[in-house]
Amino acid sequence: MVQTFNKWIQPTEALKNPYMGKAMPQCGTSADWSVPVLASVEGAPKPAQKVVPPGTTEAAKTEPEFKPGIPGMKMVDVRDHKFLWREIEELQSWERSDRISVAEYRSKVIEKTAHFLELDGTAANEFATTASEAVTTVRTSFRQRQPSGEDQSGIQGQFSIDLGAAATRIASLLQQEPRQKLFVPECKKWLLRLAFGPREAKEAREAKKSQQTRTNNLGR
Repeated sequence: MVQTFNKWIQPTEALKNPYMGKAMPQCGTSADWSVPVLASVEGAPKPAQKVVPPGTTEAAKTEPEFKPGIPGMKMVDVRDHKFLWREIEELQSWERSDRISVAEYRSKVIEKTAHFLELDGTAANEFATTASEAVTTVRTSFRQRQPSGEDQSGIQGQFSIDLGAAATRIASLLQQEPRQKLFVPECKKWLLRLAFGPREAKEAREAKKSQQTRTNNLGR
């Protein structure tokens, strides 16, 4: 990506960039070095000889092509996808430090995800509605797994089915855009973070307070 770093000798096939610390240890590309060869015993000089790392070719001198496996994918899409997950982690830390409520946590996660997926208008609203319904579905299914005298294997299997079905409903709203195809494999993990990321005790308190507020409003 840049031309300012020095070259280095790579004794193994695994790429290890020594100049950038832990930032980008696998950032680099193979290159040739032209080095002089020591004179022979007879003292006759020999021409410079290229030293090429094992398994490389002349074509390796060019920058490697980015091939993520999704047609049309760009580096910025991958960067923003990683940034989305960092934002979700930050929002979860905000919720745990009581800077935002559980409802705000979920609302902001859904909003930022829709923005990453480049959804707006009706599509964004449908995504938010489906995601909220999916959260309710997987949480209800999870509660049914609580210890009882019943065989738990069947209950756990049903939760896995419900989780997969909820994630599939969310994924069905997406198209074949590169960013959306990048998100789909992470949809189940995203849904679990959305449903079970907040603290249970705090969510119960907020739900109780919300119910009391609705009851008081009805009483008026």
